[in-house]
Amino acid sequence: MQLETPSSLTTLVANLSERNNALREEIFDLRLRVESAQDAVASGKGTLSEGERQLTQLKVFTAQSAASGPGISVKIEGAFDERALSDLVNELRNAGAEAISVNEMRVGPRSYFTPAPSAIAVDGRSLRGPWMIRAIGSPEVIYVAMTRTGGIIGQFELIYARTRFSV
Repeated sequence: MQLETPSSLTTLVANLSERNNALREEIFDLRLRVESAQDAVASGKGTLSEGERQLTQLKVFTAQSAASGPGISVKIEGAFDERALSDLVNELRNAGAEAISVNEMRVGPRSYFTPAPSAIAVDGRSLRGPWMIRAIGSPEVIYVAMTRTGGIIGQFELIYARTRFSV
């Protein structure tokens, strides 16, 4: 495998930063939608079933309730850091994942990833590799987003040449 140039790494970092900013905006918009749906249900302005449907959907997205359904799994064996894990989770969300877990621990839009001794802390809980990330959503769409040429898995394979990625 060929190493990335400083210029291409700079572009990669800029792209990831841009995607993270877009996700932050989406989280803000979703919080507003949750509040709006709760207000509509409380005031009786929205139909109860529509308000409940929106609220249930948003609770799944924000990891406030259980989720099940089709999706994909990404297995990572080898060196991997917290920033890369955060980027992968964000990329899964961008690809339409409705719910995501890391090593069976559910993560939501407020989840955070920090370094821990020989591990990565997810929301303060220390988790160790190998990593199994599961995403619920359209398997076809998420798979293509993860494995496309220049996609995040391809980028990780260049950066983490000794780490094995399976989608």
